[in-house]
Amino acid sequence: MDEGTEAVSIQAQCEKLAEIDGALRVAAYFFDPEAPKEITGIRLMFEQGDWTVSVDPDDDSVLLYETTDTDFTKWKVADASTYFPWAAAVGKNIRWVWTLENQNGYVDGLQFELFDRARGGVVSIQVVGVNSRLDVRAVLPVETPFLRAP
Repeated sequence: MDEGTEAVSIQAQCEKLAEIDGALRVAAYFFDPEAPKEITGIRLMFEQGDWTVSVDPDDDSVLLYETTDTDFTKWKVADASTYFPWAAAVGKNIRWVWTLENQNGYVDGLQFELFDRARGGVVSIQVVGVNSRLDVRAVLPVETPFLRAP
């Protein structure tokens, strides 16, 4: 698949994910038992869909697709729903999904914004492909100080 086709494909998947209705129920990490601290995929189980984020080992670009049985034959899986930042995201709905493109034009990250419809509150999480693994990052808001002219 060429870069242009891949970018369209992941963008279409992001749009499809953002359209689902239902809260995140479970976040899980796929991993290779030989390297248990390296995340090879992230399973996001919503009330209305089951998605996987993984990394292409050839170029470290991030892939997003609906979870398949093949994912369970390639990797081991561990529940990450109680780990930071996923614990804050469980029970929240997808509001936005962004693709993150590096300086070489590869989509090597995704950013999710999840929100609580009933009580309010927002959680933003980045997933970035680095050296054939995924790194998870919490995106925290920075308060703008009260500004005044000198």
